[in-house]
Amino acid sequence: MTQLPRLTAVRLRVRRLDALAKFYEEVIGLHRQPSASDEVWLGASADAGFPLVVLEEDAQAVERPSSAAGLFHLAILLPTRRALSEALRRVEAAGYRLTGASDHLVSHALYLDDPEGNGIEIYWDQPQEKWPIGADGQVLMETLPLDLNALLAESDTAPARVAEDTLLGHVHLEVSDLARTSQFCLDVLGMNLRLDYGRAHFMAWGDYHHHIAANSWRRRNQPMLPNAQGLVAIRVDLASADAREEVVTRAQTDDRLTVERGEDLVTLIGPDGIRWELGLR
Repeated sequence: MTQLPRLTAVRLRVRRLDALAKFYEEVIGLHRQPSASDEVWLGASADAGFPLVVLEEDAQAVERPSSAAGLFHLAILLPTRRALSEALRRVEAAGYRLTGASDHLVSHALYLDDPEGNGIEIYWDQPQEKWPIGADGQVLMETLPLDLNALLAESDTAPARVAEDTLLGHVHLEVSDLARTSQFCLDVLGMNLRLDYGRAHFMAWGDYHHHIAANSWRRRNQPMLPNAQGLVAIRVDLASADAREEVVTRAQTDDRLTVERGEDLVTLIGPDGIRWELGLR
C-alpha cells in the first residue's frame, strides 16, 4: 500500500520568541523540544526532531499587511473529544478567550489567536463513518454552534501537555488567487479536492476531509512579505526520495514555481510566495 504524504509542521516568524513559546507550551499544551537558540520547536512529545510548530525569531519582522496572503489558521488535531474538553479547560485556565467554537459535522473545533495574531484551531475528528458525503463524493462540512458546556462536562481537569498522538491536522491559508493555489495543491502536491465551498477549497491526500484549505474571503490580493510576521513555511514529509522527486518533477513543469534543494529538504516556493518544505519520513 502506497504511503500518502504527511503534513508535519508549520514554521512561523515571530518577534517575541519567549512569549510565543510560552503560549504554545502553556495554553496549547505542546512540548518544547531541543532546537537552535534562535528557534523554538514545539511538538506532541519532548523527543527531538518531531515538531508540529517551529517558531523562528526576528525582532525586526514587520506586521503582516491586511492585503497580504498567509496563514488563516494552523490546526492541532487531538485524538479524543475528551482531549478537546481538556484543551478548552487549559485555554480557559490560562485566561485566553476563544474567537470561535464550531461543529463542522466532520469535527468539533475551538478557535483562538496566539499573542501575535496567528490563528489556531484545536479540534477533534468525528469518526470517519459519520462524515456526511454528498452525491458528488465531496465531504460535506458546515459551521454550526458547538455546545461548550457539554464539551466541558467530558473532563474534570486538564493535563499540562497534549497526548503524544496529537498531530498537525491541517493548515488553512488566505490566498490572492484561489484557483492557482488549488491547482498547485492538486497538480503538484497530488491532493484531491474534497470540498468546493465557493470562495474556499478544501484539499487532502487520500480521503481525509482536508489537509490544506485555501480561501479568498478577505480578498487579500498580494503575496506574502518575506520579512513579515506569521507563516514562513509548511512542511510535508513524503514516504521516499522517489516520491519527493515526482513532486519536484511536477513542479518543474510550471515556470512560476521555484525549487530550492537543501541538505535535508527540497523547498518549493509556490503561489503567493508560500514555502513548502518537502522532507522524508
